[in-house]
Amino acid sequence: MSKLATRFAFSTIMALDISDVQTSLFNWLYSKNKNETFQLRIEDSTNKGKKNL
Repeated sequence: MSKLATRFAFSTIMALDISDVQTSLFNWLYSKNKNETFQLRIEDSTNKGKKNL
């Protein structure tokens, strides 16, 4: 049987919505029930490090 990894990725630009919290909680509980891994991925999608060419 293959390994299962659930993840939740959200952007720091937008505010965290209640539906986002519900989705991440469901993914965490599902992975915990199946004894698998849960990954929380936080992306900084601002343009601080990018240069216009």
